[in-house]
Amino acid sequence: MWASIAYTLMLSTGVAGQWIGGKTASKVGSKKVVIVTMAGVCMSLLFLLFIPMRFLGAGMFIIIYGLSFYGHQPALNALTGFLTPYGQRGAVFGIYFFASFGVGSISQLIAGYIADTYGLQTAFYLLTAFAGGALLLSLKLPKEPEPK
Repeated sequence: MWASIAYTLMLSTGVAGQWIGGKTASKVGSKKVVIVTMAGVCMSLLFLLFIPMRFLGAGMFIIIYGLSFYGHQPALNALTGFLTPYGQRGAVFGIYFFASFGVGSISQLIAGYIADTYGLQTAFYLLTAFAGGALLLSLKLPKEPEPK
């Protein structure tokens, strides 16, 4: 029951995260939003791992992860569109979504195996490392061109 409540709350904050991420990307730039939201994902996982009071750490994780994970999507979609030549956008978005959902699901397979073999906490350390890698990669993203 608690897991379903937590997931519902995370998705609910994700709705706000998408709106906030999109509006903020329009004002300050998509790359900055992607970097901040990736940092938020890392921070939320660290809260889950290191805040000793379970409900406080889990609550902070749910809110920050929901806002950050879903908040990066409009900014990254916009950045992908800005940086892709018009005639190649369909193919690039196809590759992007395949990488996000197809290849990205492999991390869930790995995390599930690690959780079964070494424990849930070890799996969350691994997910935190994956999120840290995503944060480092987001620093290398090109900036979208200035409007003309």
